[in-house]
Amino acid sequence: MQTRFVLYALVATAMVGGFAFVADALVTSDEEHLTAIAEQLTEAERGERVEGVLRWMDLSREPVRLEHGERVRRFREDDDHRLAEGVHDALAGFDAEDLEVVQRSVRVDGERGTVAIRARARGELHDVTLHVVRSGQGWLIERVQAS
Repeated sequence: MQTRFVLYALVATAMVGGFAFVADALVTSDEEHLTAIAEQLTEAERGERVEGVLRWMDLSREPVRLEHGERVRRFREDDDHRLAEGVHDALAGFDAEDLEVVQRSVRVDGERGTVAIRARARGELHDVTLHVVRSGQGWLIERVQAS
């Protein structure tokens, strides 16, 4: 009788653990979402890195502020083309063939988060901080600081 109880307890524990494992695999955490942005910019194929970051921007839902060096630009709903040009210019250093990530940081603070990356390409350091805001079930980039 006691052996049967132990067997049922082990089976129940294994089932609960299995369900928890599957649920965890199906749910993406906020940190994983933001890490995906960092990976897009640093690990995607050359030529697709900046385009991938642009997919995290939607001017119809969230305006974007672009700070590149001393220049600050703001983009609104009808500025898609200008935004793409500005982001490509600001993140050009990340599209190099010899890109090497020096440091990467992802932080979530409630409805906001940051992705900070320092990389080396062609012997130069490139820094970018992407400020993101929660939008529905996902995240959108609201500010890009590049140097």
